[in-house]
Amino acid sequence: MARSVSRRSFAGGVVTAAGALLGAEPAKTEAPLPPEAQRQYQAILERHASQLSDVEKTDIRRLLAEGLKGMEPLRSFPLENTNEPATIFRPWRADRS
Repeated sequence: MARSVSRRSFAGGVVTAAGALLGAEPAKTEAPLPPEAQRQYQAILERHASQLSDVEKTDIRRLLAEGLKGMEPLRSFPLENTNEPATIFRPWRADRS
């Protein structure tokens, strides 16, 4: 006779199995962070180290490194303080339309 399984217990089993599979990826060696990211990482640890697990600390390092990669093209764009914006922000107001 087949055992009755509720949707909730089935979903819980699926989530547990998926988590076990995702957690089984091989450990990666951490690359050193650039100086700016290292300063940000140290500032985060000074404030929240007691509240973060090792996995969360590793994730923060990864996110800081990825965030800096996206900043390089922005920082390399030549821009002076005298450059005007391409468009001017004008908020919509019902009383002016």
